[in-house]
Amino acid sequence: EEEEEEEERRALTTTTIVLLVAFSSVLRRTKHVAGPRVSLLNFPCNQVTAAQRSIHTINRDETLPIHQFQHKHRQQKSTFCTDSANRVGLQSKVVSDFTHKLQRGDTKNNTTMSHKRTDEVKAAFGGKTVAPINALVDGLTVFLHDRGYNHENTLTGISMCPDEVNRPFDDIVSEKWGSHFNLGGLAGIPFVGKTGFHAYLSHIPEEDGRLLIISHAHVGVCNDGELGQLSRKNMNSVSTACGSGIGAFKELCEMKSGFNANRSCPEDDYQQCMVTKIVYNHFDEIEQSENQMASLTNVLSSAIHDKLKGIIPKDLAVPSVMLNGILVNTSPESEDLFVPLSFSVRAANGEETNWLPAFEDLLKRKIRSLKHEEMMRAQEEQRDAAQILIEQQQQQQEEFMPVVNKTISTRGGV
Repeated sequence: EEEEEEEERRALTTTTIVLLVAFSSVLRRTKHVAGPRVSLLNFPCNQVTAAQRSIHTINRDETLPIHQFQHKHRQQKSTFCTDSANRVGLQSKVVSDFTHKLQRGDTKNNTTMSHKRTDEVKAAFGGKTVAPINALVDGLTVFLHDRGYNHENTLTGISMCPDEVNRPFDDIVSEKWGSHFNLGGLAGIPFVGKTGFHAYLSHIPEEDGRLLIISHAHVGVCNDGELGQLSRKNMNSVSTACGSGIGAFKELCEMKSGFNANRSCPEDDYQQCMVTKIVYNHFDEIEQSENQMASLTNVLSSAIHDKLKGIIPKDLAVPSVMLNGILVNTSPESEDLFVPLSFSVRAANGEETNWLPAFEDLLKRKIRSLKHEEMMRAQEEQRDAAQILIEQQQQQQEEFMPVVNKTISTRGGV
């Protein structure tokens, strides 16, 4: 994968170099003005030779024909030369700034930040597969369609935290699979219990009815890569996510050994009390972890999965698929990510099959394809941007060259 990405980057760099060389040649044809010495290209790769680099330079030492009048008309020409130099200098700065943006990956619709965020999340969760939520749901849809599941014969149930930041994932699933049955409460724990799950079962399509059960814990990630923190829409300060899970962990940190795991939970805060008990059972594991937020989220995801299996009837006679994982909430302008942890199917006869390896292979292929598409799109955008710069330079050259020639003519010619 790394070799393929490197090859795509080289192709993108080569295309950009060719376009900027062409732009530079347009600048070089403007021989009546001189701008400051500006290197248009400074790519850290061996694709640009010294000879090529020399083409990309506007040399402050180039002499202008009009300089022959320097002593006689110094005062008269100073304004004109300054204006011309500033114009070329400004254009050179535009190209230089654009070049630096290419090197940083900071162009329009660039995906460098999202790729960086994916790498950070992957490292935090032990190198597991990380997919953008659209790719995840698209891949899930293709995978299940090939195995007879579709939105007409399959009823989806989702066990997730009611936090509004989880709605984008909810909406994408609903778009592909139709309206779903809500199984989850705070932190994503399936508080509907056996009664709620039986209600879900009673809504299965009558013809070839099947179940798709998706469950996940969620965790926020800030722009600095810190898990547990989240920049929310219309809020200046960061907040926590998952607030329920982190709140439970903080309560236990403050109470230390004073927490009573056998206490009864109050009716007016029953769900949060139960979440705290779940976290308490793994408190030492979380506290001693190098990444407490990642450990806490893993604990909650496992608890959601285990409790779901506990409320599913043992004699369930319909095919059912269970996908469990972690939803990573990013910033409002970025796409959320999903880390699949388990993916299995239970046949009508009760036999279970692990589909996770095959599903991860499909996701990895899809992610590689998306990266390639993003690279091609970025290449096209950079080609368009470079072409715009060339056309702007040509237009400006056409505008001020008559002024140059007229000025030279009125001063007696060269």
